[in-house]
Amino acid sequence: MADESVMEQSEQTITVNDATMEVDRSVLSTAPSSNGRAQGEQAWLCVVGSELADDEAIKKSGEALGLSMAYTAEAAIPDSVPSGCNLAFVCSSFEGPLFDKLWSKVRALKSSRVRILGPPCLHYCSAAKAALPLTRRPIYSLSMSSVSVCFMGFKASEKKEMDSLVTLVRHMGADVRTDLSEVSHIVAVGVTSSRYERAVALGKSVMSRDWITQCWEHRDEITILATDDKMMEYRLPPFTDLTLTFYGFDEEDQTQMEGFCRQYGGLAVPFGEMCTHVVCSAEVTEAPDGLPSQCVAVKMEWFWESIQIQACSNVSLHRFDVLSIASPGPGKSPAHHRRRTVATTPSKIAFTSTRAMSETKSTESIADDMTASSTTAKQKKKLIERRNKCLELQETEEHYVSILKYIVKEFVGPLEMPNQLGGTILMPEEV
Repeated sequence: MADESVMEQSEQTITVNDATMEVDRSVLSTAPSSNGRAQGEQAWLCVVGSELADDEAIKKSGEALGLSMAYTAEAAIPDSVPSGCNLAFVCSSFEGPLFDKLWSKVRALKSSRVRILGPPCLHYCSAAKAALPLTRRPIYSLSMSSVSVCFMGFKASEKKEMDSLVTLVRHMGADVRTDLSEVSHIVAVGVTSSRYERAVALGKSVMSRDWITQCWEHRDEITILATDDKMMEYRLPPFTDLTLTFYGFDEEDQTQMEGFCRQYGGLAVPFGEMCTHVVCSAEVTEAPDGLPSQCVAVKMEWFWESIQIQACSNVSLHRFDVLSIASPGPGKSPAHHRRRTVATTPSKIAFTSTRAMSETKSTESIADDMTASSTTAKQKKKLIERRNKCLELQETEEHYVSILKYIVKEFVGPLEMPNQLGGTILMPEEV
């Protein structure tokens, strides 16, 4: 058993330059390192430029992958390399006249059998004993090879910057798509669009532009991946470009919340100044008068939930003018409700996303219905109580279903997966 454990561990980790890292083999070929060549065909590695000509690490990685070596000082295929063979160029830099000229020639071939790679990509594949990626686009490193990205919120004036970011993520092995449901990460510049709300509801990781630039800065360190905790710190702050006013809080709570606001990308201003959101305490019974048309009053649950899920929560779920069964009861302080809100479980977050996608009748239409029927204040109160009961039943059922989905995803799914690490835990008939 001890030998088997050591073997399993060795298959999941690699050591490069005395540093051990976990290998995400799902993004690399698990077949023998054929490097895209047919059986019996010799693959070639052509080192470009004088900077890498005497690099022993490049030579060792090429030999470990069973590649024949060639060198060129310019963007040309050496005479020693057979025509039409499987060929990978290795460049030390993906910018400058030499790279531009080489990329122009490779792109004209329109073949994934001739591609441009960076040294980190070569070293990673060598250490992992995996095939070199077959791709028409240049890949400098594989730090984003397990990532698919969608860009949103960029203005027309920012197109040049977005194109540059798209190029960088592709140089690090990522896919770029437009369908939110098909990607693992979103790169956004703001938190107020409907597409952003949908991305959060789908549970996507919403990242800032710094995430890409930081990954690129560490592109030569093959032990650092875009999904590492260190890099995931570059999420888009939940209050990016939002201006918040806090209403009805005591001085201590307000000071604390203003600090959190600034920490998570927002701007806190005194009540009465222009703002995008007015966050109301649990003790406030009526929305502040004279709110600007672009400003929305929200319950404080919105504020704490946004911090907890590290994304701007759906405002429609926490508008101050929408009655909610989640409001604290009489005698419960804002601090008490804050603690209860922050202690939310993953299934509660899943419920929030589900509820965010549902269509509910607006408060305005309900108020219009009440006015049209000339109901008295007492009758309105009864209707509101009935509506709250209905919402409570709906919330309970959706919460229950979300828990079941969470159990299926996190527990049943892994048990049913074939080729489980260390062997099958339960037989199919036992699941």
